[in-house]
Amino acid sequence: MAGDELLMDKRVRPIKTAKTPKPATSVDEQLRFAIAYKRLIQVTYDAHVRVLEPHDFGIQKKETRLLAYQVRGGSAHANKGGRGWKMLKLSKIESCVVLDETFHGSRALSNQGHLAWDQLFARVDEIPQP
Repeated sequence: MAGDELLMDKRVRPIKTAKTPKPATSVDEQLRFAIAYKRLIQVTYDAHVRVLEPHDFGIQKKETRLLAYQVRGGSAHANKGGRGWKMLKLSKIESCVVLDETFHGSRALSNQGHLAWDQLFARVDEIPQP
């Protein structure tokens, strides 16, 4: 893959950012943008502020959900720590901000499968293998 070329699902359309005229207006748009451009997000969820790598966004078990890897922030399960994989219900995200920080892409190994989704809106691209 060449330098800045992005692998994107054709259904994922990047929204406008600070470098372009129109800011994101909905959590849906923010998540699609963050996944397409591998940008960290900061969300408030279950009254905890979390910083996440958004990986998959879609409908699973009839509910809109986000699969993300938490890199810092709080958690409802203090004894388990804040880092790791989280499945968030979109309806419970109280606020969302796309950060300037980026992440490398998929954390999946080449032999790992993905979760089953009823409908997938966006998925972070895989890390190119050497």
